[in-house]
Amino acid sequence: MLLTKGRLPLAQLARIAELKLRTARAAILALVQHNILWHAKSDDELEMFEINVDECLMRLRFGRFVWLSEQIFGQAVCYILIQTCSN
Repeated sequence: MLLTKGRLPLAQLARIAELKLRTARAAILALVQHNILWHAKSDDELEMFEINVDECLMRLRFGRFVWLSEQIFGQAVCYILIQTCSN
């Protein structure tokens, strides 16, 4: 919803996504912890949420990065990449 609608407050996001407020809050918490979602206060002190598009794209491409690294540098680099990013 945030990708198509842009910045939204929690209540409006839950309503548009047709989720219970508690479910939307739990999803937002997980996305913020993974740096996929940003939150900020608007001018009227309302907390707004926005997707970190660059982080989403990097996560989508990570498998390709690992595969390409393995092809170029060998399997040891593949293991190093996976271990480094999983911590």
